[in-house]
Amino acid sequence: MATAGPNTAGEGTLDGEVDMNYPQIIKQQLRISLSGIASAGSFATYNPCLNAPNPGLFVKGIGFISLPLSEQNAGSIIQASLSRLGKDSAIVSARTIKELDSEQFELRSPAWPQTLQDIIDQIPPHATAGVSAVKAEPYKLLIYQRGAESKPHEQYVVGQSRTRSCREPLVFGTLEICLPSKHEGGFLQITKAGETGTLNSATNSGSGYSFMAWYAKVTHEVTRVTSGYRFSLIYNLIYTPSGAPLFTAVPDGEEDDLRRAFDLWRESLSRNEKASPNKLIYVLDRNYSNEGLGARALVGNDRVKALCLQKACMGADFFLYLSNLERTVRGNCDEDGFGGLAYFVDDLGSSHEDDSGKTYHEITGIQTKTDELKYIVGPYGPETSASILIGEHDIIQPEEFANGPDKEEYSVATQDGGATAIHYYHRTVVVLMPRSHCIDFLFEIVKDGRLDVIPWIKSLMQDTERSPNDSPRKDGLIRLCQLIIEVNKAFLEKNHPGQHNKSKRESKNSQYSGDAIGRVVGASLMLRRLDLFGEALAVATEELSPWVYANIGKAIHSIGFAEIKDSLDKAAPSLTRVYQRYNALDDILIGYEAVAELQDGRGDDLADLEEWVKGKIEESLDDRLVFMKDGLALVRMTGRYGNEFLFERVLPFVKAHASNAKFTMAFLTNLFGASNKGAVARNVVTSVFRDILSDLIPALTLRCDSEATTKRQRTDAECKSRIDDGPEPTQYPEQPFVPSIDSQSIARLLDHCISLNLDQENLQVLQKLTSESQNAHPSIFHSILLPFLTHLLTIILPANKIPPTDFRYRLFTQELISTYIARYIRPEPENRVPPLGCRECRDCEKLDRFLVDPKFNTIRFSMVQCRREHVEHHTQESRELRVETVRASLPHSLVVKKVAGEAAVKWRKRCEEAEKWMQELGSETQVKEMLGSGYKAIVGLNAVRAPVTEVEPGRKIQYS
Repeated sequence: MATAGPNTAGEGTLDGEVDMNYPQIIKQQLRISLSGIASAGSFATYNPCLNAPNPGLFVKGIGFISLPLSEQNAGSIIQASLSRLGKDSAIVSARTIKELDSEQFELRSPAWPQTLQDIIDQIPPHATAGVSAVKAEPYKLLIYQRGAESKPHEQYVVGQSRTRSCREPLVFGTLEICLPSKHEGGFLQITKAGETGTLNSATNSGSGYSFMAWYAKVTHEVTRVTSGYRFSLIYNLIYTPSGAPLFTAVPDGEEDDLRRAFDLWRESLSRNEKASPNKLIYVLDRNYSNEGLGARALVGNDRVKALCLQKACMGADFFLYLSNLERTVRGNCDEDGFGGLAYFVDDLGSSHEDDSGKTYHEITGIQTKTDELKYIVGPYGPETSASILIGEHDIIQPEEFANGPDKEEYSVATQDGGATAIHYYHRTVVVLMPRSHCIDFLFEIVKDGRLDVIPWIKSLMQDTERSPNDSPRKDGLIRLCQLIIEVNKAFLEKNHPGQHNKSKRESKNSQYSGDAIGRVVGASLMLRRLDLFGEALAVATEELSPWVYANIGKAIHSIGFAEIKDSLDKAAPSLTRVYQRYNALDDILIGYEAVAELQDGRGDDLADLEEWVKGKIEESLDDRLVFMKDGLALVRMTGRYGNEFLFERVLPFVKAHASNAKFTMAFLTNLFGASNKGAVARNVVTSVFRDILSDLIPALTLRCDSEATTKRQRTDAECKSRIDDGPEPTQYPEQPFVPSIDSQSIARLLDHCISLNLDQENLQVLQKLTSESQNAHPSIFHSILLPFLTHLLTIILPANKIPPTDFRYRLFTQELISTYIARYIRPEPENRVPPLGCRECRDCEKLDRFLVDPKFNTIRFSMVQCRREHVEHHTQESRELRVETVRASLPHSLVVKKVAGEAAVKWRKRCEEAEKWMQELGSETQVKEMLGSGYKAIVGLNAVRAPVTEVEPGRKIQYS
């Protein structure tokens, strides 16, 4: 047997004293104290109904039913009834109890509602403690035939309807009204804690009415009917919570014994916390649905006990929650031979029992047993679904699970194993725990993503700010921060041992977001817990928001840089990327300066802080991976620290990574933008451009980079599949995975070169692109080169007032488009069809020569009908030929045309793509101007089109 949930020590030796089993002693004390707390009065009410009118019972499909019940009407109802019993019904010994659901009958007498209200008014006040309004909802109409009885069973459902068609919240009791129908026997007996109430409906059954209402978890049975028909209406008693103050009607002194139990619990915590229970579970009398769960929704004894517990907890620094607990027991069972239908069936209108009277399969060998809190609500909310495993030792009254399950799932025996059953038990419970354990308890809900941790941190921070001397609140906030840090630390250790590689993600809830860690950072600074502050920064798996670092700067102003410096030194290595570190440190300075400006203009620590920030920024320029965002960060460094920093630190760093074209182009683009704003002198920018381009241009490539390998390989494979007409004419060597670029980056770089009058570098870029177009995979034409050329011709050149006839750009355009046509479109596929003729006649010989000759597309056979039909017979099965008879002249002609195959279709599609792209370059006049004398050949795709020829009638063709 496996039981889930944490283990709590059964006993321990406390400070060398005599061994004491504190958990058992505390549970026993709580059990005794709570057993003595009860609302005054009985658990049931039963009386005759004097002067009750006929309810006007109308059964659909039958009509009005006269009372007392006649033999004929009883037979009609039995015919219309459902076989008892459903999943919420009593346990029966025979098929002699019949029922109608509330949808099958109506009570049409106008006087009946007042009679029903008079019955409800007889419910004693203790049963409706905390209830503002009670009403009775029709549930079923029951008829017990002779010999019918229901065996003793527990009946309790509170907070939900027992109808199969819907779930009505806030049901707290049951009302049965016996209608006039002469019978003997059939006593209704309700038992609770050894006390029994009995309704003898037979006494005045011939013409009178009687009722019984019960309001708690009870044992319920109906004795055997010896004659006649026992005829009754069943109602659900439902209520609306009153919203009365939580401590309304708590008897004075009732919680004194409870306080002594909590005092003992607190004493055990102070002596040996490990040997003390961290939570205990008390099972309530009734079950409540999730919708009806809450201190103000409890009724009767449950309400009084919960109120006493809450009052005692507040005085002892303990806390309570209400929860719905589900016990799941899985194990082997005996096979019943009916596929499970001989026992408890959840979704059927009727249920069955075996000779022993059980309506479930007895588990003979337990495999697993788990106790799980499925729904949690504090005394004031909020409610949330949960999945918290507890130990069986946490439950104060284990006997509450001794009876049969509330639900069963049965699996028949298979070749892999015998029959199995899963039993489900549902109980509403009170969860008691020391306040110091509440954070850990609720964190189990937060950890699986059912609650957002950020509002929780904010709430605890606000509470701590309002009550700075409240140690429990501070301790709770500290503990929550520690738990969040532990989760992220475990994630980093599991996925990236020895390093903080932030690029991977295990799952949605395996680590906390940057926003959550940012809140932890803020809380640790508010609490002056610099140890937590440093740990939180070190375990961030995402970028933190700028406001987090700005708040750090503000905290430095109030705490002092010297005190916080060590924590910052430990956290800085976690900022592995250049832009991450620079942005974070810059935001810290901004936050510090903002506070200093408001208070004293500068701040005592500003010089030390600025020196530390610059040192950490310089550390980030060691040899490491670079990213596009680093380009902007380097330009911002230049703006902060000047040209000397640019030439001594930034320029060597960029040149060392010039092979990363994305990063290098991003830096150059941002540097050019800074010069336009006046932040960097134009001559400085020109010098830097020339120096970096000398390294960038030779390394420039149009091949895949390691970051996009998977995506680019897929793109290339798709494109290769799209353009392949056969064997690739060129075998490309395996490409090294170096950084790739995009068309916009190239266009911006060329534009900047033109603006800076870097004509030589400009020409080198164009020559490099031309060279790359001849070697890189043909897919780069549509992904990079053609979009770049479009941008160059339609935007960059007009913006810089350069005519498209400029020899550099015209030559580049002609060469690039010609290479595109040759390498991407490629020559038109050969127009061949396998021979189809009979190989015995001259007509078929002529047909076969035509089919295998790629130079010809159409042939005519002008001859008599029998010869035409012979040729047509041999061509009609081919999908690569189209055959038609032309009757315009005599003799009629059979025309055979080759239909484009798959390769030709792909080729034509590529031609259409090329023609469409050239149309987008501009008008015909503009394109002619761009392409010059090569316009006609390029636009016509002459280099790859094969001439189409038709075999003239009677012309002889020479074949090799």
